[in-house]
Amino acid sequence: MLYSLTVTTYGGKTESFENIDLRGGRRSQNGICVTIVPRDNCCCVTAECSAGDKIRSMEHTVTIGLRNFSTIIKPDGGREYSAEWHPVKFWGMSEKSGINNVRIPLYICNGMDSYASFAFGVAGKEYETSFACLQPNQRRALMAYYRKFTLSIRRGDIPESYTSDCVEESLYIRDFQDSGVRLPWTAVLDEFCGLIRSRENIVYEHNKAALEPLWCSWTDWFSDEVTEQVIIDNVREGMKLGIKNYIIDDGWFGPGLDNDFDVGLNIGDWRPDPSKIKNMRALNDKIHSLGAKSVIWCAPHAVGELAECRRERRHLLVSDKSGSVAETYNKFNVMCVRSPEAREVMSDICLRLAVEYNTDGAKYDLFNCIPDIKCCSCQHTHDTESEVEGLERLLELIYRKIKAVKPDYMIELKQNYAGVKLSQYGTMIRAGDTPYAPDGNFYRTAYIQGYSPYASNDYQTITDFNTLKDSTKIVIKMLAVGIPTYSVNIPQLREDTKAMLRFLNGWYSKELAGKGALKRNALNGALNTWKISREDDDVYFTIDTASRIDAGGRSFTVLNGSNERVCILGNGSFLLKEYSCTGDVLRTWTADIEDGIEINDDVTVLTGSKIN
Repeated sequence: MLYSLTVTTYGGKTESFENIDLRGGRRSQNGICVTIVPRDNCCCVTAECSAGDKIRSMEHTVTIGLRNFSTIIKPDGGREYSAEWHPVKFWGMSEKSGINNVRIPLYICNGMDSYASFAFGVAGKEYETSFACLQPNQRRALMAYYRKFTLSIRRGDIPESYTSDCVEESLYIRDFQDSGVRLPWTAVLDEFCGLIRSRENIVYEHNKAALEPLWCSWTDWFSDEVTEQVIIDNVREGMKLGIKNYIIDDGWFGPGLDNDFDVGLNIGDWRPDPSKIKNMRALNDKIHSLGAKSVIWCAPHAVGELAECRRERRHLLVSDKSGSVAETYNKFNVMCVRSPEAREVMSDICLRLAVEYNTDGAKYDLFNCIPDIKCCSCQHTHDTESEVEGLERLLELIYRKIKAVKPDYMIELKQNYAGVKLSQYGTMIRAGDTPYAPDGNFYRTAYIQGYSPYASNDYQTITDFNTLKDSTKIVIKMLAVGIPTYSVNIPQLREDTKAMLRFLNGWYSKELAGKGALKRNALNGALNTWKISREDDDVYFTIDTASRIDAGGRSFTVLNGSNERVCILGNGSFLLKEYSCTGDVLRTWTADIEDGIEINDDVTVLTGSKIN
């Protein structure tokens, strides 16, 4: 393996350090010095330049022999990777981490057994970063004949608030091929993200209310049809099924983003559309009276062409060098996150929605729609050159203002921009958007489990066009990696589907949300078996092709969503109980399971209490 580092300075120097020995050492070239200090599973890489100059960028490059990979997990926020993980699609890849996709700076290459084979990442401050697969590449045709695999991570331009004449980052390189270590890629992602959290002293809030099952008005209704009556009808019926939190989504204020492009948007005023909701505070009071909590959708940076606030916020909008206001692909304008004045306006919007409407939480959305251009407006000031740093300052300001008046307020962020660091300013991270696509939902939420246990599905649809057995497996697949969330017309569901949801949501609220143990870990490279380790017992989730669990000598619960017969093994005798998908007890018995017992897909939950 070869590692090199190219360092540039704001004074105009560029030096490339080739074939650096990762066992440690110090090298100097033309006034730039690089120091390597090995640590557990990483190296501390420090670049220093002459006094009076500052480090502008650090480009890390790694080369290994080209080997066969089954999949490659590119640097991502967790939204795109599973649609683009085939190696041939990856060759020649060149992408950037920016405000609309704050990518985790880590490559993971999986071997032919689906376990991690090679990983390369760089941990440091959060700002714009570029990623490239330099070899193999694609020109007129695919070029792999040199048989080298070369990856690059370029960190820069480093914002002034993060740089000096000395910059230190953590280089993470693990080659598993001949190590004897077999880790699912999610465990490698977890390890790398743990490195970032440790470096930056990041702690995530444990908000018990945010762990409860959610419902959202987004998927199963055109936004023009989401009325107060629709919301209340679903709250009434959903509470019977154990769904505690209700998201009033896009369109509550007027035309939503699902309208045709020729429909003007008033997004930005954040007042309820009286044809849908007459009084937002009264609606939230009604939700509270039914025992539920409300979460309001908001894109605090958005300003529509028909918004009444547009005139007073015009000077805060992102514009290019010509003075033209930037527009998102979905046809609204955005306030500049690099402007301290704009951040105050945006954070006050969020505070007003929490206090004036008496909401219990908010879903902050659409930062991923911000155009990838640098704001050149001279009508407002900028206090950072980095949009990513500006977004971090905004989310921190929103979090601080709201928590000062509502300490238990729920905040849902999205994986496009939350990531390892910005997730500390939320209480749950949403894996958007995968309606009617349970596998897409699963993979996107599984990625978030690599850095946070507070992963929220977006948003699972349950339909009576599926069989009850299929719907049950969909819910278990969701529970295997995150907080259960639904977007479905609950009153119209069949009674047996409602009974299934009542049972599984009730189990989740009692056994997971109620006990605080949420961190899931995949047990194999196929990601078909997941485990939650608790003080007194373990919880397992089987999905897809899962066929075996070894529970050892501990009490256990299995939520069975597998398409196969599953063998359960354990050390000693257990009191065993099988449940159907609607919570009916199918069988209770005592057995020694050292030789294993089998369950089929008629069994939704199996509990095993160890007999001493």
